[in-house]
This record gives sequence, structure tokens and C-alpha cells, in this order.
Amino acid sequence: MFIILTVNLLLSFLLQAIIPDNFRQRPAILEIQDEKPRGQIALVAGPVEIYLPLSGLVDLKVEEKRLSNELAETDKQIKRLEELLSSPFAQKAPENVVNNEKDKLAGYRETAATLKDQLDNLKDLE
Repeated sequence: MFIILTVNLLLSFLLQAIIPDNFRQRPAILEIQDEKPRGQIALVAGPVEIYLPLSGLVDLKVEEKRLSNELAETDKQIKRLEELLSSPFAQKAPENVVNNEKDKLAGYRETAATLKDQLDNLKDLE
């Protein structure tokens, strides 16, 4: 399930933190879809993906560079954790420590896959 926000709705959510309750308008209902929307920018916070229809409002080259840099950093973390878990550390460290590192690795792999999808999606906007 994927959430799609309009620019006005996103601003509404952001302003809710600043504006007192008695002055707030309730935002419109979000559109929820079963498939990832194409041609929209995605914001990722852990397992949650929020899609914004920003085509024409975002510099695609800057966004591509941002996503590429984030993917490169994620790939570095994946490589570091893979090396750590294949070293003697994995045999010597307590099981809960090794499991924590394995969980981190799984999270980074999930993030990398999401970032790759976002880069592919970004190409649809061009």
C-alpha cells in the first residue's frame, strides 16, 4: 500500500506542527494505492514510502544526484557489514551483537533496493 500526498497536503501536515489547534484545518484524505505510482518523487522513512507528485517542481538532476549519493553511502554500509559478518568477529561476538549487525545489514539492503527503485522512477519523470 502506498500513500500519495499533494504538495498542498504535505504543506498542511508540516504546518500542523506550528499552527495552534484552533486555527488548523483538517487535511484532505490521503489517496492510498496498492501499486507504486510512476512519475512521482518518493520520500522514504524506514518501511514507509510517501509519494509526491512533484514533476516539474523538482530539479531532476539534483534529485538524481541526491539519491545516487544516498545509494552510494548505503552501499558502503552494506559492504562494511558484510565484511564484518564474514570476519572472525561473527564467531567471537555474542549472538545478540551479531544478530543486531545482521538486522542492520537487512535494513541497509532494503534501503538500497528502495533507492534503486526511486532512481528508476525518477527516469520516468524525464
